[in-house]
Amino acid sequence: MTTARYLAAARSIAGTLPQVLENRGLDPAAIRRYLLTETPQGVAWLFAVLDDKRLARIEAYTHRETLHQISTALHGRPVVTSNSSGLRYAVLLSKPPTMPDLAPFPGWRAGLVRVGVDLRGREVALPWADLGHVLVGGMTRYGKSVFLRSLTLQALQEGQRLALIDPQGVTFQAIASNPALLAPIGGRESWPQVLESVFAELRRRADLFTAEGVDSLAAYNERTAGSLPRLLVIVEEYNGLVESTGGVGGDLAGQVARLGWESAKFGVSLVLAGQDFSKRHVGPVRAQLKTRVCFRVENSQTSNVVLGRSGAERLTLPGRALVGGVGVVQCYYLAGLEAAPAGDGLTVAERDLAARLLAQGGKMTEAALMGMGYSQRESRALQRDWESRGLAERGKDNAYFVRGARFGETNPRTDERTNHEPGQPLPADLSREMLDHAQTLHGQGFSLETIAHIILGDPGRAGELQTALPV
Repeated sequence: MTTARYLAAARSIAGTLPQVLENRGLDPAAIRRYLLTETPQGVAWLFAVLDDKRLARIEAYTHRETLHQISTALHGRPVVTSNSSGLRYAVLLSKPPTMPDLAPFPGWRAGLVRVGVDLRGREVALPWADLGHVLVGGMTRYGKSVFLRSLTLQALQEGQRLALIDPQGVTFQAIASNPALLAPIGGRESWPQVLESVFAELRRRADLFTAEGVDSLAAYNERTAGSLPRLLVIVEEYNGLVESTGGVGGDLAGQVARLGWESAKFGVSLVLAGQDFSKRHVGPVRAQLKTRVCFRVENSQTSNVVLGRSGAERLTLPGRALVGGVGVVQCYYLAGLEAAPAGDGLTVAERDLAARLLAQGGKMTEAALMGMGYSQRESRALQRDWESRGLAERGKDNAYFVRGARFGETNPRTDERTNHEPGQPLPADLSREMLDHAQTLHGQGFSLETIAHIILGDPGRAGELQTALPV
């Protein structure tokens, strides 16, 4: 809810704006209504919504001289136009947002790669399915290794498998014995074993996909009602390792190029990171590197190779990066993998919404969402967001379901799914069907507290579920 501290300024602007339009020979009655909003980051805007039917010459209302005169009359407040849902003036009421010098990692959000914050203070994040292969450049002490650890942490919390090559043996020490590793972390001499394990996993997945007649990880998991995880492959100090293994014509470069071309459809994200890159280092896989992140680098040539533009050589703060398609970003800071904040990847609002939808059978229809207070536009955006993050999926009738509810309701083999012994006591109000549903949600990554809230209506009963579930 917008705070009252901006109401007086909003009323003053609403009194001034029509006068400015009239002074310029424009129709002051074209302003249909005003909307006062505040973002979660505390940025407050007043929108003056214009009536398109009264705008004889739209360009007269959007001309930069008109905007300049409005801003001058409002004592220099920033004024821009927006036309996403009809023409409107947007007047900034709060202080202009600034990018922080340090952005602590806020915790995992299910289905998303959280990168950092942009110049407007907005979060930069994208679904794992959209990440693709990644190229990361950056000099020592400017944030490259911190970014890789943040990426690794989020992959672990998503339940993904990892394959890591770290020639210096320092970036991923904290997870050297983690069971999610496909193979022990590779070094200067042991990198072949890591890539061998990755290609073996690709062959295994190819056989699985062929057997089901599918060609993507999402289609396989949908067809089998399974949860084959994504695989994150990181090659740290790639440029130096290439030079020490025969150059761009050597074994490492050849295998990485092959991996870049063959692995994406199997749910693999390949990350190549280094302090310095030349075109010959990334040439064979350049077209496959969808996401580009560049911290401070030595020169504009390296920035051009990583991003396709110069500029990263002028960055001065640790954690400050140029991200392809986004611009300047202050990437999240994580002290170490062991310092990761706890959580289940869901916001309080997402947990509550999931609980309400599951209580109604799990369907995430527009009608259900609009009945909970969302507009049609918000409902559709929420459906797309949850689908991209793996929180919801579409059924055969193209209807959206909260993930977990649909599987639990359609699989009658309760004892087989839960491995629950028939003689093992259950809480009085926890049926076998509810236990099967709980096991499904747990397999989808929900925490016991969230499952207890959804199934039993009380997150404090997570301990009872822990006793009953074969966790």
